[in-house]
Amino acid sequence: MLPRRSKRSEPTPLTSWIFAANAACVLGLAAVSGCGSSDSATSSTVPPESELALETAGAGQANSAAAAAVDASVDAPGVMELPADLVPSTSEPAPKSSGGFEMPDNATVPQAKTKSSDAFDAAVNYASWDEIRSQASSTGKITVVDLWSLSCEPCLKEFPELVKLAKSSGGSVQCIAVNLDFDGRKSRPPEHYADQVSTFLSSVGADGFPTYICTTPSDDVYAAADIDSIPTVMIFGADGNPVKVFVDAGETIGFTYEKDVLPLLAKLAG
Repeated sequence: MLPRRSKRSEPTPLTSWIFAANAACVLGLAAVSGCGSSDSATSSTVPPESELALETAGAGQANSAAAAAVDASVDAPGVMELPADLVPSTSEPAPKSSGGFEMPDNATVPQAKTKSSDAFDAAVNYASWDEIRSQASSTGKITVVDLWSLSCEPCLKEFPELVKLAKSSGGSVQCIAVNLDFDGRKSRPPEHYADQVSTFLSSVGADGFPTYICTTPSDDVYAAADIDSIPTVMIFGADGNPVKVFVDAGETIGFTYEKDVLPLLAKLAG
């Protein structure tokens, strides 16, 4: 026989609250185990390959669209323009200078006068600087030595004054002309300049006094005479000692026969 069942009692409010709390705990534990915890017995679900392919394709399309947007912004007119003063010029750059002294395009080189049919041939001699210097100090007269060159325009301009002095001094002053065109090159020895020097001397009437083409290279003459420019006029006393050197540089730059040389000669002649 079955035991008699006791009368079923109605649940109380406290019993209902305990039951609800227990149910909530069970649901919470189930939710925690379903978040992919490392303690869970089941691994996370991997999506099918078809879904991965769709997601990859979608991401590629998005990246392509973003790159196209960037390219469009770069190529779009007006986004970035150079200032007007930085626009590259289409003109050719000015040619570089080769350096050193250059003659201007419109410069003219002085030309010696052409020898006329009745002009005389000026005697041209050759001597070293030491020989010329020795002669200048042994004339027994006041001596004027003029150093010049065909390529020196101030020299050519002042040379006629030397000729005038030689002819007007009555032999009281010894004049000597020394051409310094020879610079030591073997391809252009002193004889190379003979015709041009003779033509110039004839054109200015340079006769009656010694005229030389110096066989010592011009730079060596500059060093020996302690000068750095021509025209140069060296004055020697009757005793052979140097008195004054006029150089177209420094304190005597721009000297002339009329303003500087002749007054000194008059003073020396006493």
